[in-house]
Amino acid sequence: MSTTHRTHTAQKIDAIPGTPLYTGLHRKEKTQINLISYDDTAQIFTKNVDLKAVDQALKSDNYCWVQILGLSETEKLRAIGKHFQLHSFVVEDILNVHQSPKVEEIKNGLFLALQWFAFSDEHLLKEQVSIIFTPGGILSFCEHKQHPFQSIENRLRKGENRVRKEGYEYLLYSLIDRIIDQYFLVLDNFEERLLSLNKKILSEESFDALTELHQLKTELLFRKHSRPLKLPQSIIGRFWRGK
Repeated sequence: MSTTHRTHTAQKIDAIPGTPLYTGLHRKEKTQINLISYDDTAQIFTKNVDLKAVDQALKSDNYCWVQILGLSETEKLRAIGKHFQLHSFVVEDILNVHQSPKVEEIKNGLFLALQWFAFSDEHLLKEQVSIIFTPGGILSFCEHKQHPFQSIENRLRKGENRVRKEGYEYLLYSLIDRIIDQYFLVLDNFEERLLSLNKKILSEESFDALTELHQLKTELLFRKHSRPLKLPQSIIGRFWRGK
């Protein structure tokens, strides 16, 4: 754990419950709101909008996906939470990016906290992605602007009928599916590295192999955070039909 990570974790421990405190490392990322408004015939993608524009889109007949990118500006995140009537504990969980995946019922919707994994220069990277799922729109919160859902944006731009026609449930499914697909890509990477290590050990390159094996064991701790998120279908079904 880096010194910066330890400092942010210590600040979190000392904070009053419900205090919005970003615990991640992307502290230079300014918070930006992007809006995707779409129906089965067209989509409008607007970057860096204000909350008034979001409200206007949510009042329309279109489906709306609101992207909040960059979590370091905690006061702005607090204002966004207040605007969408999110409990302070939900905003706190969105900013506390070092936690296990979870799904919770909230007022008029669901809150999901997921973990996104990727490799960069053979190092495992982990980021949190949070989603608010409601009958009137979907909000996604990512730590920086290079977020993991760009492939879904592209599908909307290209006019993929299923994403455009099947509403918020299918959009939510697509977002979760993107995260889970990435889990398997990471696991495939580990498998390839383990096979390579096995060859090194058998060819007596044992010292380098043992060092690499120690690093790999450390990275495999990511499985603690990447347990498959079993989204409770009964909760979604009950919520969507109306309790």
